[in-house]
Amino acid sequence: MSPGLRVDTVDASAAPAGGTLLERTPTMLFFFNVRVDHTGVSVDELWDEWEKEVNAAEGAVSAGKIKSLYKVSGQRRVLGVIGADSHDELDRIFMAALPMAHMLEFEEILPIRDYADFGNDVRARWK
Repeated sequence: MSPGLRVDTVDASAAPAGGTLLERTPTMLFFFNVRVDHTGVSVDELWDEWEKEVNAAEGAVSAGKIKSLYKVSGQRRVLGVIGADSHDELDRIFMAALPMAHMLEFEEILPIRDYADFGNDVRARWK
């Protein structure tokens, strides 16, 4: 799941100056917990849509946009970490750039940081 992005599926006009959403090195990390709401679609339609999302997500992982991605066993839920330059970029990705955007219910989005960077700040006493 994206966020299910591939370079060829991202609208470059939505990207900040300096490259497409996938070409830029993200400055912030966000954890997300998303549930797939499959109400109103058949099982076959769900799997067809999810296959598109899988293909896009693999492209985003390869491009380095998605840092980690996990499917929760026994649930229609995905957990992941995505890099973004801003909350605006994150909103553009989650609201419009994902193949399954119309079926996704984001239950949690948290700004996170690398623990090693936190450790360095602690050692330096935040100076």
